[in-house]
Amino acid sequence: MKAVIVDGYVDEPAQFGVPPYISTYPRYCAGVLGYLGYDVDYFTIDELRKLDDWDFLREYDLLLLIAGITVPGVYIGGTPIMDKEIERIGNLRDTLKLIAGPVVRGYTIKGGRRAKKLNLTGFDHVILDDPEVYLYELLSGEKVKDRYSLIDRTIEFSTTILKEHPYYPTVMIELELSRGCDRERFCSFCTEPVFYGRMKVRKVESVLKEVEVLSKSGVKSFRFGRISNILAYSYNQDHSPDHRLIKDLYVGVRKCVPDLKVLHTDNANPWYLVEHRKECEKIIEIISENNTSGDVLSFGVESFDEKVLKLNKREGDPEKILTAVRIVNDIGGIRDENGIPRLLPGVNLLFGLMGEDENTYDLNFTYLRRILDEGLLLRRINIRKVIPFPATEIYRKIKRIKLDEWRFRKFKEKV
Repeated sequence: MKAVIVDGYVDEPAQFGVPPYISTYPRYCAGVLGYLGYDVDYFTIDELRKLDDWDFLREYDLLLLIAGITVPGVYIGGTPIMDKEIERIGNLRDTLKLIAGPVVRGYTIKGGRRAKKLNLTGFDHVILDDPEVYLYELLSGEKVKDRYSLIDRTIEFSTTILKEHPYYPTVMIELELSRGCDRERFCSFCTEPVFYGRMKVRKVESVLKEVEVLSKSGVKSFRFGRISNILAYSYNQDHSPDHRLIKDLYVGVRKCVPDLKVLHTDNANPWYLVEHRKECEKIIEIISENNTSGDVLSFGVESFDEKVLKLNKREGDPEKILTAVRIVNDIGGIRDENGIPRLLPGVNLLFGLMGEDENTYDLNFTYLRRILDEGLLLRRINIRKVIPFPATEIYRKIKRIKLDEWRFRKFKEKV
């Protein structure tokens, strides 16, 4: 039996899969398919675009398309799949066609507009839940009691597709530490709790087993991107941070991959950092000692306007963001032999949120200017437009995004 996975790329709050990255979805699905006896091929949508004729996909017994953007970005390594290309794949005959990822809930390629529902009737199975679980239950007839146990059982079969990735062996592996959100009250715009609920943490041993398998396949670049707040990695215990788990994780990866090339992370909550300052400082120190340089803790600030924060993030004091930026600079700003900082904060800003007005732009710039004037460093600044996705609060409350395009463009240029 032959199966093919078409990677149309994903970009979510806590998951990234545009080259040179590869998300967890195609890897875990390849693991299940290989475990069940399928020979699995893999194509990125960019590789397919080089071919005029896609009819060869009909020769496979099973075709799985993975795609979906819920967080808008500017992509260098690839272009996410377009709606017409999804339709083209859906119209193929003679093969069992499945589609998974955020695209099954809504589609857009740009920020500043509501996600729309696509007509996916050309596909035999539209997978709303975890695709690897759905595949296993569909093809084996057995129920999956625990998703992470399934991943542990099938992970050794997941690496077969990596050599077909256009960036192999320098492909950046997105590693899953958890899914869902650790916050008590969810943000108005975020799809993470809508799709995955409250945070469920994966055991360190499970992550390290995956890293070891991946390293043996020839990849040496990893990112802990599949977690909404790495500082809360111990969430399942008592909702407070635990630096010991982070140490076990990072030291364990170093042991599994002695010839490591890249070890980075992504998301962190600045308010959580300040609330649990002492323990989070230990975590930041551990990360800075065991990562590779150029790493970032991406803060989902979204706005420095307190009114906007309260309406959309259920947070208040923007001064705490500056405190978090200072802490990461103080601990993670140490430089390697090439002068590159080990770990710096990043700031994500999102426009088109509820309560936003002209003053929001001024406040955002004022706070960024304060960071600069204090001599603090940011690894990156992401400036984006919101995508209201079905089932999010902002989708229910706002029918049309009120975003001043001229001010938005001028703000980006000014920053």
